[in-house]
Amino acid sequence: MYVFMMLLSILSGFLLLVSIAFYQGMQLKRNALRLPEATGKRLKTSNADFSILHIGESPVAGVGVEDIRQGLTHRVVSQLSHELSVGFDWEILAKNGARIIDSLSFDAVIEEPDVLIVSFGVNDTTKFTRGSMFNKNMKACVRRFSVGHTRVFVTSIPKINQFPLLPPPLSWVLGVKAYLLDRQLQQLCEQEGWVYIQSETALDASLMAEDGYHPNESGYQVWADIITDRISEGWKARAAFVSRQ
Repeated sequence: MYVFMMLLSILSGFLLLVSIAFYQGMQLKRNALRLPEATGKRLKTSNADFSILHIGESPVAGVGVEDIRQGLTHRVVSQLSHELSVGFDWEILAKNGARIIDSLSFDAVIEEPDVLIVSFGVNDTTKFTRGSMFNKNMKACVRRFSVGHTRVFVTSIPKINQFPLLPPPLSWVLGVKAYLLDRQLQQLCEQEGWVYIQSETALDASLMAEDGYHPNESGYQVWADIITDRISEGWKARAAFVSRQ
């Protein structure tokens, strides 16, 4: 009887937290500040030797900064070009509010990218997409936008529980969901031979835009540094291997 009562108490507490989190989520949906996508060109083609295609949700669309050049993809491309001394054509395919399933309706100009970066997960977390469905659509996305020589890089799902906008217990509930979804994503990357790019950076207010939900310029720079390092590391390792053949 004691064990039963203890389990009942835990379940009641859990349901109460979920109910409060649901109410908080509805309030935020009505009242939260909504920032627009960044302005600027999302495609550059100049017959460069290599190409990068970046697909994703609102951060890839530059929400949190005014110009797309202040955002994530442009910083990654610029830093890689400088570090590797090569030129890149590049394209951004992204939409505010997009989930991974939405990527399957995107159309790319760069159809055979040398590098594919995929950045999804926040909206799938808040919409409580099942892990199996998320991974299924992730595989479909990569198949749609990559070819045999494409190197695939998948960014980890941000730690939503650290977003300044989200109060507890909503932040706790979404944080657990994001963690579980990200663990499955990491396992999928290992199975498929994709490079999983994890960010351990604490998301304090200094890295977040005024909405408390998206990165600001500083946040995008930190994230771009992490992505650039992983791509550059793999690029140089492959170049060294080829040179020995």
